[in-house]
Order: sequence, then structure tokens, then C-alpha cells
Amino acid sequence: MNKPTNIEEAAECVRSSEPVLVCGAETKRPQEESAAARLSVKKLSGIVEYEPSEYTFTALAGTSLSEIEEALCANGQYLPFDPPLVGAGATLGGTVATGLSGPGRLRYGGIRDFLIGARFINGAGQIIQGGGKVVKNAAGFDYPKLLCGSMGTLGAVVETTFKVFPRPRSKRTLELTFPNLDKALENIHEITISKWEPDALELIPTKNQILLRLAGNEDALKSRIPAILEQLKDSTPRQIPEDEANSRWAELQEFSWTGGEDWILKVPITPSSVLKFESQIREIGAKHHYSIACNLVWIASSQTEDLTSISSILERCKLTGVLVRGVQQRSIYGFHRKLAIHDAIKQTMDSEGKFPDLL
Repeated sequence: MNKPTNIEEAAECVRSSEPVLVCGAETKRPQEESAAARLSVKKLSGIVEYEPSEYTFTALAGTSLSEIEEALCANGQYLPFDPPLVGAGATLGGTVATGLSGPGRLRYGGIRDFLIGARFINGAGQIIQGGGKVVKNAAGFDYPKLLCGSMGTLGAVVETTFKVFPRPRSKRTLELTFPNLDKALENIHEITISKWEPDALELIPTKNQILLRLAGNEDALKSRIPAILEQLKDSTPRQIPEDEANSRWAELQEFSWTGGEDWILKVPITPSSVLKFESQIREIGAKHHYSIACNLVWIASSQTEDLTSISSILERCKLTGVLVRGVQQRSIYGFHRKLAIHDAIKQTMDSEGKFPDLL
């Protein structure tokens, strides 16, 4: 395994190897190619620039999310999209490559909305800069958006720049249990169109249960919660104590509900598709959880053979799943329509074919 200690060494590794599989802390391991030279960015670590008054930071791709969170927290700031697997040691580069966001994506957007600049190495071993280091940047091609979720197929991310937000003064979590899934979905719709500005909204389908997180000024939250509970009369409500709430959200953010060795599929969905999908996924008993107001479903299992059944279900529901944790021969499951623009982008950014295709 190649373990460069600076960006120039990483570029030389790409130029001298064929093909190349980029890895970091290996908390996700989305794809494995035995014939590929492994390029680890783990030693490309550290915060390059951080000016709290500008609400931006620049860090190398191998920097752990925990290091970033610690630095931001010391200045009353945070990444609102709740980057997953912080406790597992996930890095910035791997989080960008897999395009992963947590429950907080609901209110402020996901990782691609906060990534404003990136340096990466293309298939020719050239170091390319995209975006910039200030929020109001309009120079150059917006490569960072393409790199989010690219799964290491377009290049090796070596440096990233993010914008950040002030940390909210207070948070409150409501657990809302409904008599059936239909009622839960009905209320998710009502919450999303309300004026309550939910910070996170998750659905636990096996319990017909909604987790609703609110964030902001303490006094404002105190006056808002009674009005919310009054409107959601169909539910059995419970305001969760802070310690328990932190644990519940961490369980979702760290995927500890899946089991440590389970593979995980990320599947974009719409609320209107949930009932059809739910009726089929329950038949095979795969663990799953709906995020960001039922616009995403995470599916997990320790049984590799389940992938075939789940892929068939996704195909019937016209849904596409991406494997974001676990080692399999393919990364895409279910309905998959490859567009000409995909090949054009791949050819442009990796004309040498150094990086794996997203299969």
C-alpha cells in the first residue's frame, strides 16, 4: 500500500500506478479491487487553515472528522449535516468520496452544500484545484460537487475546504409514536410543511416512530414545543432527556443500529414511495431506517445473499442503492440508468482510466 506523506508524493503514486484504489481510515470500504494499487491518504492529515471569523476551514483529506469537530466546537461552530462515523474514525476525504450526510442534512443541506473547495489528483497525476477558500467564490469549475459521492472513481481527493455554521445554543428531541405507518408518514408531511423548522426528522418504521429534533434559542424552543404537541394529537409524544437524545442521534449518525460489520446501502427515495417499498422490504427482514423526512433510506444486513433480494426490490420500486460500507464486486444495486454524461465526466477527469468505475 502506498502511504504518501504529502500531496506531491500522492500525485507521483497515481502517475506510477495502474489502476489505483484510494482509501483512508477504511471505515466504509465501498469497493475492493485486488489488482489495484492501494493509495492511502491517511497520512495526508491536518488542518491547513482555519479562521473562525470567516466560518471556513481547509484540511487535508486524511484528517479525521473527530479532529475537525474538536476544533470547531472550541469556537462554537459545527458542520450542520452531521457527518457520519465520526466515532469510527472517518476522514474528510472518505466522507466526501461517499457523499455521506447524517440527520442534520434536513434543515441546512448535505455535505455537497458545505464543501466549497477541493484539491484532487486526476488520472494523469495532475493536482487540480476546484472551488475556493471563501464562501462567495465564483472562480473555476465546481469540481467539488462532482467529487461528492464519486466513490473514488473520478480522482483522489487530497484537500478540502468547508464552510461551517454557529453551533445552536440548545436542542430538543421529541419521540412521536403513531398507531400505524400511514399516520406516521402523514405527520412527517405535516411537519415538513410547517413553520417549526425541524433540525432533523427521522422515521423508525418498525415502531411507527418519528424522531423530531429542534434547534435554536432556548426560550424559543420552550414556547414552540407545546404548540407542536398540540397539533400532533395522533401521536403518543415524549420529550427525550438530553443525554438519551444525544445517544439516540449518535446511534443514527454512527450507524450502530446496523451492527458493526453489516454492509450498508444508501437509497434515495420519496415519501410517496415508502409504503410500497416498506411492504416488500419487510418480507426479507433487512434492517432499515428512513432519514431526512423519508427522502433517504439506509438498508443494512450481515447476509451478503440479501443483496440479490434487495436489489430486486429496488428494481421493482425504480430505486437505486449505492453500497457505502462493505466489500462487494459491485457498488450499484436496483434500478440503474447510466447516462451519457456519466461517461463524459469520467473520460474528462480520468481519461487514463486509473480509477475504478462505479459498477
